[in-house]
Amino acid sequence: MPGWVDASRAAVEYCMDPRNFLYKERIFQFETLSYDQKSNNLDAIEKILYGTEFYNRIVEYKNSLGVNIITDKKYSELMLVSAIESRVSSYHLASRIKQEVGPFLSHLSISGTVTRL
Repeated sequence: MPGWVDASRAAVEYCMDPRNFLYKERIFQFETLSYDQKSNNLDAIEKILYGTEFYNRIVEYKNSLGVNIITDKKYSELMLVSAIESRVSSYHLASRIKQEVGPFLSHLSISGTVTRL
């Protein structure tokens, strides 16, 4: 049945109770969203980015003059720096970028060519 459906009270109560997900395959959905120096690392960020154009790739962009800039940093490195500075999990940042932008660097939201309204 396509489309949206209303959730029942029982379904919401079940999903909101973390005890219903305390088994190996589901427990990681409750990872903290704050940065943790002990667990956040470049290898894991790269694993999240695998299968996308962000994976193991150096950041290139066009500046405001249209000049192509090639950095010496990978996307994963900048995500880790951003995580440290913002105190947000690098895994959350990488996952959210992958979810929101998708696997391609050509997505309009990151092209630098969309004009402001």
